[in-house]
Parts: sequence; structure tokens; C-alpha cells
Amino acid sequence: MKRIGAILSLAVLLVMLACPFSYASGLELVNISPKDGQTGLQPMGVAIKMTFNENMTEKVTQEANKDCFTVTDTSGKNIKLMPVYDAKKYPNDVWLILKDDLISNNEYKLVISEDLISSEGNRLGEDLVSEFKIRNTSTDTTVNMVMMVGMMGGMVFFSSMDAKRKMKKEAEEHLEEEPLNPYKIAKEKGISVEEAVKQVEKEKAKAAKKRAKQQAEEAKRNQIQDDVKCVSQRRPIAAIGGKTPESVLKRNQLKRELEEKAKAERLAKELARQEKNKKK
Repeated sequence: MKRIGAILSLAVLLVMLACPFSYASGLELVNISPKDGQTGLQPMGVAIKMTFNENMTEKVTQEANKDCFTVTDTSGKNIKLMPVYDAKKYPNDVWLILKDDLISNNEYKLVISEDLISSEGNRLGEDLVSEFKIRNTSTDTTVNMVMMVGMMGGMVFFSSMDAKRKMKKEAEEHLEEEPLNPYKIAKEKGISVEEAVKQVEKEKAKAAKKRAKQQAEEAKRNQIQDDVKCVSQRRPIAAIGGKTPESVLKRNQLKRELEEKAKAERLAKELARQEKNKKK
């Protein structure tokens, strides 16, 4: 009897293990955004999105849950909020729109009451807490100011460099157009005539060197253009003093011999056909 009882107990246990258990899991929070501990949020237009495992959009459910969400700052001050629902697209979601602008570099806490109920009638069963932090906007302002100053400094630097290049170019063009007067330069810059003469000679040498470089580049471009010649029609190599390679001559000769042989065969066939027609 004991052996039979043990066998029956084992059979019942196996059947129970093979069958899935059906029970109500209750209301659960599946996802939340911003996540618990998230930082770097902007202080304006904050919205908290919560997704549950059951429908939350029935009118009766919304009315019952209107006081189940609270958001407070570090001092315990309540932040005004408005729950938003979308029964068609997001039946399991609850959105909390925070009406007040939050404070920079401050922490906030969301508490979801254990009394929160779903449209199926299941309750949350325990309070849920999620915290998030607003970013330090004063640091953002400082970084933006530094970036702006850097950009303005870069613009001034490059504008100054461009202006210097233009002034230098104009001075060189002026040097080429008009002879420099050392006496005038000495008077304008407050230097001796000898120093002004040396400066004039230096500028003239620099201008001459630049002109020589430009002329060399222009001559090089003209030479390239002269070397590129166009012909109206194709000409044989012999026309310009060249010699046809031996391999090309042999290939052409063989081609001509094959063409003459084929022509002779066609002529012989035609004569044989005519002779045959005469005999008929």
C-alpha cells in the first residue's frame, strides 16, 4: 500500500508540474521615463511617461487615480501636474505633465501610491518611488558663453589675417605701379633716409622675385598649351618620320594574303557554277 501511495503521489506531482498555474499577477509598472536616477533634464516642459502591464484609461479608473501621483522637490514642495491618457494608442500609459518650471540643478521625486488601480481592478499594492535631477543650466550658460567668445575670437583673428593679406597685396600692387620714394617713407615712418632706401630696395627685390615667379609659371602654362596639339584627321606613323614595327607589318601582310585567298576561292566557285549552268 505504501508503494502504491508513493506512486500516486508522484503521478499527481508530475501532473501538477506539467500544468501551468493561472493566477493574477497584479498591477505592475513596466517602464518609466525619465528613469530612476536620471540626470541632465531640462527644467522646462518636463513630462513623466509611465507604462503599466494593464489598461489604465477607463474614466472610472482615471477618477480613482487622480491623487495617486505626487512630484516633490528636495524641500518637499509639491509640483503641479496633470495626468494625460490616450485610450486608443496607449491604453496602458499614464503621462504626467508638470505644469511648473523646475529649478536648475535640483532633484525631484515621483511617488506612485500603492492605491493606484487599473481598469481590471488590480491594485499596485506598494508605493513606488522614482527620482530624477535637472541639469545645471548656469554651467550650460557658461559653456555657451565660452564657445561664443571663442567663435568671435576666431572670426576676429581670421578677419584680421584676411585684412593683412589684402593690405599686403595692395602694397605690392602699389609698389609695382608706383616707384617708392625713400624720403617720403622716411618721413612717414620716422626713420632715416638710409634705412628707407634699404627698405625700398628690399621691397623692390621682393616684387621682382614675385614677378619672375609669376612669369615662370605663366611660361610653363603656355609651354604646356603649345605641346598639346590637335590634328584634323588621323595620319600614318611614316608621315611624321616614324617606322612601323615589324610585327605590325607581318600581321598586315598575313591579313592581306588571307583576304586574297578567300577572294580567289569565291571566284573559283562562281566560275564552276557558271560552267555547270552552261552544260545544262
